[in-house]
Amino acid sequence: MYQKIPPKGMRDFLPGEKALRDEIAGRIRGAYRSSGFTEIETSAVEHLENLSGGDGGENTKLIFKIMKRGEKLDEALKSAQRGESNENDFADLGLRFDFTLPLTRFYSNNRNELPQIFKAMQLGMVYRGERPQKGRYRSFVQCDVDIIGDPSPLAEIEILSAAIKALRSIGLDDFEIRISDRRFLLALISACGLPQERADEVCISLDKYDKVGREGVIAELAEKGLDGAALLDAVEEMAGGGESECAAKSGGGQAAEASPLLDIIGKYSAEAAENLRIIAAALAAAHSGDPVRLRFDPTLVRGMGYYTSTIYEVHSNKYGSALGGGGRYDKMIGKISGTDAPAAGFSIGFERICDLVDKDFLCREQTEKIAILVESPDDYAAAISYAWQTDAVTSIFSKKKKFGKQLQTLESEGFTKFYDASKGEYLMRGE
Repeated sequence: MYQKIPPKGMRDFLPGEKALRDEIAGRIRGAYRSSGFTEIETSAVEHLENLSGGDGGENTKLIFKIMKRGEKLDEALKSAQRGESNENDFADLGLRFDFTLPLTRFYSNNRNELPQIFKAMQLGMVYRGERPQKGRYRSFVQCDVDIIGDPSPLAEIEILSAAIKALRSIGLDDFEIRISDRRFLLALISACGLPQERADEVCISLDKYDKVGREGVIAELAEKGLDGAALLDAVEEMAGGGESECAAKSGGGQAAEASPLLDIIGKYSAEAAENLRIIAAALAAAHSGDPVRLRFDPTLVRGMGYYTSTIYEVHSNKYGSALGGGGRYDKMIGKISGTDAPAAGFSIGFERICDLVDKDFLCREQTEKIAILVESPDDYAAAISYAWQTDAVTSIFSKKKKFGKQLQTLESEGFTKFYDASKGEYLMRGE
């Protein structure tokens, strides 16, 4: 029996909703482009071995797998009948769950055709087999910027600046950037007596701190046979109060250099502390007239397994939620190409932003929308001719006898002017 509603976790969008989404995506795309990023497009379907390689963290459990086809599927079925296979033998492809994995494959395949320092942006749909709930969908849009080939903190600075510009272009400006470093986290985990070889497990639990708090993280680590009390003591001491700010809201790099917090970070990882100092100083100086708050967050982990050093998230102070995040992943490209390349990226949480933006702010600069009205086939040529000559958005309709009701309907659809092709003039209200 046919179903009229979309599959669970998937959505349809009405024309007004789609127009709003396109406007938001257009502004983000424009901000990224003006920051020097060029747009690419990667396949929505990826090799399953790439997706399930372990670098995607928890998302590797949420892959939409695509069954093998033809003879390959027949062979898998025969193996299953003999009891010689498992579910993974039936699939060889999957839908992408983010843009970073497809980008690394794309770069590895095309690096000889690309600039030495490649600044890429991608906007499009990704797919995860989530349990559908409010704010969580199985298909959703991501808006990514990545820089490949630059090992310096300049890559992170450019990426974060582009993210700031994109968010402000859609009217979001009350936010802070939370930042940390995987090198610091790994050193801290080891210093707190936890085994280095189980650092990924510890990070997965620590990443839930915002949701479950201290006791929740300690309890989850205890289930894994780990004592997390010392680790939680350390991160909570560093996260407390205003001391966690890497740089003041203005005043350039001096505040960052003098931060006692950076001295503490440096005891665990001198490289991480220096990296954070440079990023904080640059962002504070660049945005001194329009300040951005940068805050060190020792509980920030980011769920992906591919991050190697700097990690960051943008959090809305007004709405109390993350607007996006990313980090540096210097070892990931080498797993596919055999040659490492430094890389860093950021992804905006598009679906959440669509729920948060001020719709009126986005509609202030909308293009004029004109309804062209015809009464007979003799008017068609004049209507098309007028539509070609105007820069406004136009749509042609047959004028009904009861035009008053039709006018109300057209106005509700956003039309602001009405051109009568048979008379060659605009209609006044009441005609």
